[in-house]
Amino acid sequence: MAILGLFPMACLGISVQKTTAGRMVFGIEVSGETLASRQHIRSVSGYAGSDNTDEGKHVFRTSFLNFFPSIGRSFNLIPRIKSTVLIGPDLGIGLRSQNIYDYTIQSLELNHTYRTNGPKIDFRPRIEVVNYLGKVGLSVGYSHGLTNYPEASHTPSESANSRYIRIGFQYRIR
Repeated sequence: MAILGLFPMACLGISVQKTTAGRMVFGIEVSGETLASRQHIRSVSGYAGSDNTDEGKHVFRTSFLNFFPSIGRSFNLIPRIKSTVLIGPDLGIGLRSQNIYDYTIQSLELNHTYRTNGPKIDFRPRIEVVNYLGKVGLSVGYSHGLTNYPEASHTPSESANSRYIRIGFQYRIR
């Protein structure tokens, strides 16, 4: 498995939820997201007879239209704090992917940016916890992708899957 670096990014979305009298929660979230991972480049082989680079980085960036149908349960964690636990499939429809390489070899700065054929769909089981104080909520979620990203992997034997930790703010209209 290829381990890709952390790179904070943002997404913006809207969700609709229905809470039953028994505190079951059913919902759908639609969002646009741009996600990225960053790796440090330690060496480049085959360029001008050099196997080393002074410094460098590789950023793999993907943009998705994301759907999160969810089911969960709402409860009071402590007085005044309403908590909701949600689970469901995180379905990302791939819009754009690109690789960005920046590195320096023997004082020569090089930059390569190119679009790739990223995944058309990234399927990620997701769990999320939201704590509300009044109409304002803090959410923390985790999703683990099942889709392989071969363009982010550097050898044929490696696989690269997405793993996202999401931290966000929510506001309830009613």
